[in-house]
Order: sequence, then C-alpha cells, then structure tokens
Amino acid sequence: MRNAETMILRRIALGTTVFTGFTGLVYEVTWHKYLSNIVGSEARATAIILAVFLGGLSIGYELFGRLSRSKSPNFNLKVLAYSELAIGVWAL
Repeated sequence: MRNAETMILRRIALGTTVFTGFTGLVYEVTWHKYLSNIVGSEARATAIILAVFLGGLSIGYELFGRLSRSKSPNFNLKVLAYSELAIGVWAL
C-alpha cells in the first residue's frame, strides 16, 4: 500500500511540475511583451526576464531546498500546491 501511495504522490508532483512549467512559460511571454514595450528593446526585456527568473530559481532552491529535506513528501506537496495557488491568484 505504501508503494502505491508513493507512486500516486510522484505522479501528482510530476503533473504539477509540468503544469507549473507551462503556466510559467505563458507568464514569461506575457511579461516579455509588456517589458519590451516599456524598455523599448526586446533584448533588454529578455535579459531582465532571464535574470529575474534564474535569480528567483536559485534563491528559491537555496531557501526551500534546505527546508524540504527534513519534511515529509506529503508536506512538501502541500506547500507546492498552496504556493502555486497563491501565485495563480496573484497573477490574476
């Protein structure tokens, strides 16, 4: 039974990752269009978006990577779900 629960959690986590990646890409394209109008250059807008995105990934990995090692997979999955929900509400 434990192995089945692990597989279900793994599939949920992978599905969430795919969905999050897709919505993140849509969000980046939207910001790119917006920033290229403000900055006046698509190259500068791309550089800004990449810097913020990769900086956010590295900071998030550093902060939450350490915390998630000591927590259970169920807790980590709940934190991911609530984080994505909050980001989605903020994006709307």
